[in-house]
Amino acid sequence: MIVTFWKGVFVADHEPGDVRLLKKAGFELHEPTMCDNPTKCRACRARIGRRYYSGRVEHATRLKRFCNPRALEVMRNHLAKLATSRAVDSSIVIPAPAGLSYLPFQKAGIAYAIQRKDTLFADSMGLGKSIEALGFLNYTKARNVLIICPATLILNWVAEARKWLIEPPQIFIPRGGDDAAPELNPDHGLFCITNYEKVTGRSHTVKDDSGKDVKKWEETPLSQSLRQKWDVGIFDEAQYLKNPDARRTRVVLTQKGIYESCRRALFLTGTPMENRPIEIWPVAAALCPSRFGDWWEFARRYCALHEEQRGRKKVWVANGSSNHSELQQRLRTSIMIRRLKEDVLKELPPKRRQLIAVGTEDAECSNNLVFARWKEIYAAE
Repeated sequence: MIVTFWKGVFVADHEPGDVRLLKKAGFELHEPTMCDNPTKCRACRARIGRRYYSGRVEHATRLKRFCNPRALEVMRNHLAKLATSRAVDSSIVIPAPAGLSYLPFQKAGIAYAIQRKDTLFADSMGLGKSIEALGFLNYTKARNVLIICPATLILNWVAEARKWLIEPPQIFIPRGGDDAAPELNPDHGLFCITNYEKVTGRSHTVKDDSGKDVKKWEETPLSQSLRQKWDVGIFDEAQYLKNPDARRTRVVLTQKGIYESCRRALFLTGTPMENRPIEIWPVAAALCPSRFGDWWEFARRYCALHEEQRGRKKVWVANGSSNHSELQQRLRTSIMIRRLKEDVLKELPPKRRQLIAVGTEDAECSNNLVFARWKEIYAAE
């Protein structure tokens, strides 16, 4: 079998025994006499006749060993982007505080993000995505930075920022929804850290026209103040944004949301898809609408979209998985870098324990026997 590139499509010249492999890769058989719209059909315009073809480079990469030089040349840029999304080293020089240095795969992650406006850091848990994000800030010299994360990670971000940032940050942590962020000043940077719950606004119950109680949301001084123009926005544990109907997702990702107030953005998550592909759609659609913006297309292609009979009506269900290899390639070549622990196992330092504060006052901590015991273990490491 030989796969070549001809007038915008990848075309296969094959033996009968290759059909199964072609179908598995995503190639389709073109039947010119049965085509409904030959003026729009890419295969008809290319005049390939009755042959297997594909217009997607992701499909051709699965048959790379059968591709001729012409096809390999066309997919060269695509393969280079794939390699970058898995890179475990880079020669880039990134500023770091005295006595600290980035691991090789962390430098590769920062290099990947520098080449893009927005990036999804999806490395496995424990590989230091927060350090990569702070290294990105050091390299880009971002002054005004917004970090939104779970409440339990706020103090951990404070500690990491003070440790890894070249310039000591002026940190602002709002106490509640009425605590507005200061007005941004390009000459005096601000490092604002808050949690998802605080940015969603405030809800109250009102009566609708029928007298039924309904929940109504209104913005708080904090949520309004966050719509200033930030140099970089960092959204930690981005899987919190997997439900497009959730209030936090709409506040962050929809039109005129907080994400649009950031000149550049980093989304961090060790589990980009906790259960099914549809969960990554809100973030992917926001970061790369040209590839992922159409929900119906995404659901049909990658979520096995189908109708189910539920009671007296039919509903669309997108809780499946389909063409997952293609989805991974499309994510990696556009917005996502992901390395697994086994990819960088030799670079990882020995096992370390880290003491993470969760907002408890020092006086209370000192009286907590379990906390004191863990503190002793941490100090002895």
